[in-house]
Amino acid sequence: MTGVSGGQTYQIDLDEDNSFAFSIGFTNPYAGTYKAGVAASSNPEDGYNAASQAGGCVESPTYLAKDEEGHEVKVKFSISVTAGQRPQYVVSEIRHY
Repeated sequence: MTGVSGGQTYQIDLDEDNSFAFSIGFTNPYAGTYKAGVAASSNPEDGYNAASQAGGCVESPTYLAKDEEGHEVKVKFSISVTAGQRPQYVVSEIRHY
């Protein structure tokens, strides 16, 4: 779609006590440059305000968790954004044993 812009908020729930909220933003103007962004925020306007031609990346805090086998692991999330007519948003889980 051309001529649209906006922002959305998502939340990753790790358990009943831990969650990570982030907001994405984008612009796809009829005339001008494509922009996309991400912010560690529960406000979609922050994601929109973070939008740039360069895109962006945010990381969550590090959380202590247990893996599928019960081993302790440190986990964090990285959200990266690439601007374009069809912006790409990638959520990665990073584990440290």
